[in-house]
Amino acid sequence: MRVDLHLHSTASDGIFPPAHVVQEAARRRIALIALTDHDSVDGIPEAAATAIQEGVTLIPGVELSCEGEGEVHLLGYGLDVNCRGWRGFLEGQQRERWDRALGMIRLLKAQGCPMDEEEVLGRATHSVSRTHIAQALVAMGKVSSIKQAFAQYLGAGCPAYLPRTPLPVAEAIGWLRQAGGVPVLAHPGLLPMRGDAVERNIRQWREQGLMGLEAHYPGHTTSQSGNFDRLARALDMLVTGGSDAHGATVRPNRMGEGLESWTRAQKERDARALWRVSACKVGELPE
Repeated sequence: MRVDLHLHSTASDGIFPPAHVVQEAARRRIALIALTDHDSVDGIPEAAATAIQEGVTLIPGVELSCEGEGEVHLLGYGLDVNCRGWRGFLEGQQRERWDRALGMIRLLKAQGCPMDEEEVLGRATHSVSRTHIAQALVAMGKVSSIKQAFAQYLGAGCPAYLPRTPLPVAEAIGWLRQAGGVPVLAHPGLLPMRGDAVERNIRQWREQGLMGLEAHYPGHTTSQSGNFDRLARALDMLVTGGSDAHGATVRPNRMGEGLESWTRAQKERDARALWRVSACKVGELPE
C-alpha cells in the first residue's frame, strides 16, 4: 500500500489545487494521503469530494508552525475541520500570517523592491506564506529561484525577514487535540537542536499530548529515519511518513517519493494505526 501523509495545495503554499493533488495521488496509485496545508483546512472539502470520485482514501490534516527551542512543525490528522473553537484559532493564525507578509513586503519596498501588495497577496488563495512573496520576487526578476529569494531576502536573518508570533508547542498540541486531531511531530530531523535535546523535547511533548513522529521524510538521512522510527516505537507513539510535496517550483520533493526507509510492512501497519485513531477520514483503507 502506497502512502503519503504530508502534502500541500494552493490552500497554503502548494502550487496545485486540492483536487489536482488528489487526482495526482490516484494517478500514482497512492492509496492513502493526508492534505496538510499550513494553518489552513480550507482545501479539505474539495480534496474530500475529489477523493470520493477518485477512490483515494484521505485523512484531513493541517501543519502548524510552533516555537520550542527554535521552529517546530506539527502535523494534525483526522481533525474536525468545522470545530468552532478550532476554526477561530486558525483564523487568528491566518491573520497573523497576513500581517507578517505585509510587514515583509514593506521591508522589501524599503530595499528597492517595488512590490504590489495586492499582486503578491493575490497569489495566496487562503493562507499566505513567504513562498508567495518569493514567487513575486522571481516574477519581478529580483531573484532567479524561490531558493535564492529565501537565501537573499526572506530567510531568518535576511533583510526582509520578520519572525512569527511564537506559538508554544504545548498550546498547538492542545488546539489539535481540541479539534479531535492526532498531533504528530513533522520532520524531526530538521529540528534546530542537537544532541540529546531532540529526544528530551520529544519526550516532553509526548507528555503534553504529542502522539507520533514523522520518522520517514525525504530530508532525513537513512540513519535519522531509523533512529526516529525506533524512538517512536519505544515510546509507544505513532510512526508516519510523508513527502512534503508542494510542487516542483517550490521544492523538489515529489508525491509518494523519498520514503524508502519506511518498509512496506511497517508502512501498512503504521498507516492502519493512524487510520484507527483518526476521528475524521474519507473512504476506506484497502484490505
